[in-house]
Amino acid sequence: MEQTLRLYWTHPAVQWHGRGISESIADAIKLLGFELTDKIQEADLAFFSSDSQLDARCIGKVPTLCMFWGWMEERFFEPGFHSLAEAKITLMNECTRILVPSMITYYEACHMGLKTHVCVPGVDSDLLNRYSKPNVSRKKQLIVLGRLEGYKGLQDVIRAVAGIEPRIPIVAVGSGDTTRWRELASELKVPIEFYTAADDETKVLLLQESTALVHASHYEGFGLVPLEALHQGTPIIVNDIPQLRHLCKDFAYYYDGVDNLIDAIQWVFANPKEVALVTAAGKRYVDQFYTLAQFSERLWAHIHQTIKEFWGAKVKANPQDQETVRRAYEAEHRRNWAYGNPSAPQWASGPARFDPTWSRH
Repeated sequence: MEQTLRLYWTHPAVQWHGRGISESIADAIKLLGFELTDKIQEADLAFFSSDSQLDARCIGKVPTLCMFWGWMEERFFEPGFHSLAEAKITLMNECTRILVPSMITYYEACHMGLKTHVCVPGVDSDLLNRYSKPNVSRKKQLIVLGRLEGYKGLQDVIRAVAGIEPRIPIVAVGSGDTTRWRELASELKVPIEFYTAADDETKVLLLQESTALVHASHYEGFGLVPLEALHQGTPIIVNDIPQLRHLCKDFAYYYDGVDNLIDAIQWVFANPKEVALVTAAGKRYVDQFYTLAQFSERLWAHIHQTIKEFWGAKVKANPQDQETVRRAYEAEHRRNWAYGNPSAPQWASGPARFDPTWSRH
């Protein structure tokens, strides 16, 4: 009997010329014994790594698992977004199971009427390590990683640097139109360099070269960038919002407002020894609790549970339909064989594991 489950998998657009988190997750999940397919009729489950990828044609036909990263509240004031959000919420509620990356996003989802489960993501350390270079000297510069949108807070970083003498150069890595930010930086005489099409190797090198990352985002559903910086040994200065405070613990320098950001930047540059100790502890924290391997194992469990829930609901809704019962039995039989795959997480093995063959009798 086949010991693999096939997953229908879609990838959202990547924000720079590099590897997206969905691609990293896909490779990690394949190591646990799953196969990926682009044909929904072949799939045992459809996984959507973002609500933007939801396909109504798949929902209800196979077990469906969706990752919801949250929405900033201010977006509901944008023309047209409210109706778009309502349509997405309806689709997500029709999925078998919805995952969110954090408890903060979990409570946001509750307010939207979404029943969700927390599945914490992890850092793609293999990718970061692949491009890391030894003995890279730190430059007196700040790095900002993220799309060039207002809520990402680049304007706050530019205004803060304008209050520091001498001016500290900023490296901004992310997609988007640079016009607004160039004009502001020019007006305030702040040196800034943009990388709107950086690949992963460039991104990692810039992280290694920078004295600190400033993560100025006004909203985060999770916040992977500060964790990536800590993994690279780069100090982080982050906006004091609930999700980042929850995520980064005592391994970040927090600020609230531009004046406070000026103080945080100056402190980090003036106290390199203390900052190095905090950052080293942060790297150990990330490497212990936020790995991609850990995330893929958590996702492994959700995939199996989603398949069980989908077919269980089908049988309960049509207990006398022999075709539904037959398909549910076959799906559960395949799932139990896949559960016994040697590539499955180590914690899932042992004498208590279900044996799908007649030998259990």
